[in-house]
Amino acid sequence: MRILEKLVMILIIDTTKRSELLLGLINDKVEKWKKLETTRQSKEILSVINSLIKESDSTLNDLKAVFVNRGPGSYTGLRVGIAVANTLAWALNIQTIGYLDEKMQEALDKFKTKPELKFQGIAKPYYDRQID
Repeated sequence: MRILEKLVMILIIDTTKRSELLLGLINDKVEKWKKLETTRQSKEILSVINSLIKESDSTLNDLKAVFVNRGPGSYTGLRVGIAVANTLAWALNIQTIGYLDEKMQEALDKFKTKPELKFQGIAKPYYDRQID
């Protein structure tokens, strides 16, 4: 039995790049991603989430957690993604999980071992930038 079988669906939001919107839906059988080049993340994110969920023959009520990239990244992009993730999770009474850039798999693995399915609190942005 797979660990994610009971978790109908997890939404993943990444708005850390100024001109890119990356959204994913995963469960034990499906992994679906949408990447959109846009400078209007705040205007497009909800419609892209809606279309991604419809394409997966699911509804918002099927979501059991929302993962969001906390950064580092674009200041405005972080605020958009985190605000949408926190609002959806609160409204659906599901978990919001923030992860740092490129640590999504680590966050997913941690969630798989001890899933908290009720809203526990908000994800907060990480604004610190790396210096090249």
